Amino acid sequence: MARFLSPLQYRRAIVICAIGAVVGGACSNADTQLGEVSEPTVAGVTTESTTSSTTAPSTSQAPSTTERVITGEVELSQSAPTGLDVPLLVFSESIRLIQPDGTTTLIERDDAIRVAGDTEGGVVFQRELTEGPQSSILWQPKGAAVPEAIFIPENDQRIELHGITTVTSSPEVVFSVTSPDSTNRSLNRISLQSGVITELAVVDELEFGSKSTQVDGLFIVTTWERSGSAGWTVYQSGTGREIGGSFPDVEVRCAGGVGRSCALLASLSLDISNVFRIVPHDADSQPGSNDLLVTQSEDGSEVTRVDLTSLTGEWYPEHLAELPDGKILLSRSVDADKLQPTTGVVIDPASGSVESLSEVGFVRLP
Repeated sequence: MARFLSPLQYRRAIVICAIGAVVGGACSNADTQLGEVSEPTVAGVTTESTTSSTTAPSTSQAPSTTERVITGEVELSQSAPTGLDVPLLVFSESIRLIQPDGTTTLIERDDAIRVAGDTEGGVVFQRELTEGPQSSILWQPKGAAVPEAIFIPENDQRIELHGITTVTSSPEVVFSVTSPDSTNRSLNRISLQSGVITELAVVDELEFGSKSTQVDGLFIVTTWERSGSAGWTVYQSGTGREIGGSFPDVEVRCAGGVGRSCALLASLSLDISNVFRIVPHDADSQPGSNDLLVTQSEDGSEVTRVDLTSLTGEWYPEHLAELPDGKILLSRSVDADKLQPTTGVVIDPASGSVESLSEVGFVRLP
């Protein structure tokens, strides 16, 4: 089940926000800047109140990890054809772009733990998930040989890249910030062109995205678990406003995360009419014994359920995305922290087919 704005309600909300952008009245929290946070303990983002726009640090301040020798679009040996109609980003020990026919291009030769295509042929990525500058968010535009740092955290800040949104006329990076002395997480987006950072929301660190957070077009979908409940929540990527998610009674029933409808990872369809969830195959399933559950976003009614138990071994869902042809791209890890990848999977909800990709690595659409 799900509590959710209907597609018609959401389109109305978009119209209201668009009008508000013209008259300066509606959706004012979409214009809140990161520097406007007045509480010094909120995610450790700021220590003073200011109304000026906050921009990304100068690339000259980039940590030493950004000075490694980077290749930048080097042709590699042919990979196996993917069987898809779209190219894929495959990453872990490097970032590669694999075309449907198997033609492979090396974009970045170093490790990458979080990656998102910038929608214009480049990539945004993190090399590590840890506190301090070594986890800086880097951007390598299409054709560039060396990435540039677009956000460098302080020594006590922990940041995580979640994806790219196109809620404005240019792509923006969605990321979150927290710190050891805070119980909150600051959710933000930063423009790749201007470097201006917009704070979307300050959320409970114990609840927000404790399982996963990903960007699905104009939405941010978080899958979470805390003491006594578990579920998923959808936010607008333009305003940070919560617009839907799981019902409270379902969240209580899923407190242990073991029910057959309890989300291990949630995502939205391209037209937001459906919700895709990786869920346990049985109530007592071990990690890796899962199904894909597709439900309607308005009322939570089941559309279809695909058995994924043919995927052997222990694995955890890392990312979900709907492909243009309606199939589902599933990225997987072999560890609960989602740091070590295994092969990606393509699922066809219509036929129930489940096919593993040949390359080991996390996968994304460019």
